[in-house]
Amino acid sequence: MNIILTGSTGFVGARVLYQLQKEGYAVTCIPSEMLKGDISDKQLLSLMRIFAEANPDVIVHTAAISSTVYSEQHPDESYIANVKLPQVMAKLAVANQCKLISCSSDQVYCGCTGIEPYSEKEEGLAPTNVYGRHKLEAEKRILDICPDAVSLRLSWMYDLPVYQTKTNHSFVLALIKSALTGKAVIYSVNDFRGITYVRSVAENISKTFNLVGGVYNYGSENEKNMYATACVFMVAMGMENRIPELIQLTDAQPLRNLRMDCTKLRGCDIHFETTTESINKMIADYTGLF
Repeated sequence: MNIILTGSTGFVGARVLYQLQKEGYAVTCIPSEMLKGDISDKQLLSLMRIFAEANPDVIVHTAAISSTVYSEQHPDESYIANVKLPQVMAKLAVANQCKLISCSSDQVYCGCTGIEPYSEKEEGLAPTNVYGRHKLEAEKRILDICPDAVSLRLSWMYDLPVYQTKTNHSFVLALIKSALTGKAVIYSVNDFRGITYVRSVAENISKTFNLVGGVYNYGSENEKNMYATACVFMVAMGMENRIPELIQLTDAQPLRNLRMDCTKLRGCDIHFETTTESINKMIADYTGLF
């Protein structure tokens, strides 16, 4: 099976590339410079040539501007990268009669007022940040162009820095930095969200190739608030005695709930560890470092 991958040098894409090659797929990576800005006719012709040569069965589209802060500050850039580019990929998928797997985000639920995990059937979504609005619009536009396409709503992800592999700002790195510097971090008991080990995202990606077109919550479920989740990590690291020193609890933040219900995904036999389980999985993967 032939795969075309975008964002192969990014935080998610690099892990996806490694996993797909490990599983024996032939992967063609689209250079990031070919996907910058509004796609010109010249860029599109170059992309069409790559697609013709690669003869893909699946496009895995991970390229994006993934920073909510940057998207808020640069909404025009975010719209091009997070709405227009996925539409180009959807059109290329139709033209080449191949499957499109595109990365969306749990930020589409930002602004919802419920207290239970959200399913894909959640109605009246109206994200309160630019990034979430753009991801939600991209989902709709992709399916209008390519009804067989799959949009995966990813949660906040984490990993440890790996040599020559990009990492992101995550709660794991924040807690490790706190342990090294002694500077406490603050987490709220009113903040709820799933947090996913990015390697589990990559390990499950090939299982999405046979999904029916539509939107899927894709990541770890988590019943704990962010303060309790941070404590889970500290306990797993053997630093429970430092919790009072390094983690400050607050209840001042208003309720925020980005938890996703992944029942639909499990029904397709795709399973993620809970956030607590995934923390222990990551530590096991890096046993030699601790």
